[in-house]
Amino acid sequence: SMRILSLIRGHISFALKQSSTPALLILYPLLVILLFGIALTLPSDNVFKVGVFGNDALFSALKEQPNLEILDFGSKDEMVNAIKDKRVIMGISSNYNEDGSKSFDVLFDSTKKPIVTALLIELDNVINKEMLQSGKSLLSTQRKLSIKLVEAKKRREQMDIALVKLKALRAEMLDAKAELEETLSSLNKHEQELKDYNNSLSSIDDAVAKIDTYYNKLGSLYNYVDVKRMERDQAVTKIDSSITKLNTYEANIDNVLNYVALAKNENISSLARSYLLNIDALLTSVRYDIENSKQELLAARANLQSIDFALMEEEIVSARTDLLNAKHDLTAFRKNSADKIGSLLSEISVMKGKVSASITRLDELYKESGILVSESEDVKQLIDELLTTIEDFTGKKPKDLLPPSVNSTGVFEHYTMTTVNFPNLVGITMSLGAILLPMLIKIKMRDQGAYMRIKRSGLSPLSITLAEFVSNYSLLLLQTSLLLFVGVFFFSVSIDNPLNAFVILFLSPLLFVAIGVFLSQLVKRTSTAFLTSLIISIPMILVSGIVIPMEFLAKPVQYIGIATPLYVLADLIAKLSFRGLAVTDSVFNITYIVLGSLVLFLSAALLSWRDGE
Repeated sequence: SMRILSLIRGHISFALKQSSTPALLILYPLLVILLFGIALTLPSDNVFKVGVFGNDALFSALKEQPNLEILDFGSKDEMVNAIKDKRVIMGISSNYNEDGSKSFDVLFDSTKKPIVTALLIELDNVINKEMLQSGKSLLSTQRKLSIKLVEAKKRREQMDIALVKLKALRAEMLDAKAELEETLSSLNKHEQELKDYNNSLSSIDDAVAKIDTYYNKLGSLYNYVDVKRMERDQAVTKIDSSITKLNTYEANIDNVLNYVALAKNENISSLARSYLLNIDALLTSVRYDIENSKQELLAARANLQSIDFALMEEEIVSARTDLLNAKHDLTAFRKNSADKIGSLLSEISVMKGKVSASITRLDELYKESGILVSESEDVKQLIDELLTTIEDFTGKKPKDLLPPSVNSTGVFEHYTMTTVNFPNLVGITMSLGAILLPMLIKIKMRDQGAYMRIKRSGLSPLSITLAEFVSNYSLLLLQTSLLLFVGVFFFSVSIDNPLNAFVILFLSPLLFVAIGVFLSQLVKRTSTAFLTSLIISIPMILVSGIVIPMEFLAKPVQYIGIATPLYVLADLIAKLSFRGLAVTDSVFNITYIVLGSLVLFLSAALLSWRDGE
């Protein structure tokens, strides 16, 4: 054992005397960790340039982000060219789809996916804020609509009342039409009677000859005139009743016009306003016609009252007395009576025309009001549907209107770029230095004859290989210690507990030293050693997920990368450092390194034994 320890000291002393060993063990890893550590820990105020095309509130929100510089472009092609010549990392354009929805097209530089991923997360956060603002705006609109909904329901009830009144007015129109038809029938009757009177006057010439006979009949005529006076009074009473009803119609129409005027001042649709304007015009016209009819009825009433039946009675009485003396006046009387009857017939004819026109107009108004009622029912149904829709909207809960919030949080407590990249840095340093160092020392020992003297010392190949392994492992352990010291104390690399640091320190160089010792049994020249180290290290670095993320590699390449010593070591250091896992969570990595080192060590000893033979 003392000879083995002496051999180990000799190996270490020989290695340290070589000019390349300190550079490979100390200067190179220190230079690497200082370079990467400073680059990753210095504060960075980098601003990422993002291009936009179009006008959208999202772009204004992005311009408020301190780490983004937003550049506006006049076209999408111009923005694409800016991405291609590296003026911007990402481009965003706003579009509207055929269904009216809004979408964003995101164009990015595929060579900068990690940065693009961070920018997309930033974009998602801004979009979430905008969506939350839109949701709050919807809630505000919902509250306003809730207030207006109550008012709209009241207006809807008022519309029902107006429809009821309009239907009642239509019923009154039917009653007025019936009364006017009755008046027209009465006028026809009086007209016929007056015509009969006029025809009876044609027999006055015969009456002159029969004056004595008529003298006896004058008493009957007196009674007849009295009856006609009563009929005249009844006609005047009916006309007064008609005028009273026409006044009532005018008042009702005025009320409807007032309701229409109130409705026009309300917040109604343009179609409903147009209907209300038509109703207003029609009812105004009807009121004008009714007023004319009333005036005509008043004129007819005055004409009827102008008939002096009392005078006729007095004349009849006087005629009975003066009949014999009035023969010469009978012709004049006949003429005067005919003129008066003709005037009455003319006035009755005019009145009949006006009453007929009023009946026709009432028919038209009745039909038009029926159309108005039907259209109002349709409008009422539409308003009911709108109120139902608004009520459904106002009845939604805030959780149905507000979009879900997304909170992105990293799971690592001690997340810095130096901490995250420290496992990769140690792995690359081990893969380059720990593989190359044993081969270089072995080649120099052969070239200077030291290795031949060791073989002649009588030690077994296993002891010689063990001495090589321990000496190289000790040197690489020093290198790992320097890396850990600089990383922890200068660049805030986080390792939770001493046990994790102990495992990282002693296992980091183990497997790669075993690989180097194994290869040192095969490589005989320095150039071959460097080439062999590069052939092994560079592909291993490429497929282990250090340079290219493992998720971007093809499945077969991923399986190969996961099996490489570099991936296993970097994964072990990551678990025991920033990932915050315990040693028990890294049993596979530790077993892989220890068993792999043992197999390679025994293989190197076997090759050394064969070389000794």
